[in-house]
Amino acid sequence: MDLKLQREDALNDKLNDALAMVEETQKTKAAESRKAEGLALKLNETLAELETAKTKTIMMEGRIQLQQQTIKALREEQESQKHGFEEEILEYKEQIKQHSQTIVSLEKRLRKVTEHHKKIEEEIATLKDNDPAQKDTQQDCPAGPPLESSAKDAVCDHLM
Repeated sequence: MDLKLQREDALNDKLNDALAMVEETQKTKAAESRKAEGLALKLNETLAELETAKTKTIMMEGRIQLQQQTIKALREEQESQKHGFEEEILEYKEQIKQHSQTIVSLEKRLRKVTEHHKKIEEEIATLKDNDPAQKDTQQDCPAGPPLESSAKDAVCDHLM
């Protein structure tokens, strides 16, 4: 009987050990299950954040494309305005050139007219010095600029 009791005790010990191992395994499984649930929860949160990030990325890409189109349109408009301004500048330069030519031409004409006027004044002065009848006519006519005697006579006749 001792042997039987010893065997029974040994089997009970083994059974207790096995039960302890089962219990330990169940605790480990429960801990791993909780850990797996926590990881699954974190995974779901991460997936939701990833989906949100994808949505934001798509929206930002749309905004970027819209901004790029706007920039392109603004650049085209700027180039168009630049071309228009360049054309205007060329037109103004042409006008300036034409005005400069006109001014030079008018200055030449003015110089010629001034020279002609001086010559006429010199002739009048010479004629006055040489014609004593001119002095008599000047006294008969109203005062005015000195004229050549035939011109003075015509003015006097016209006034009377």
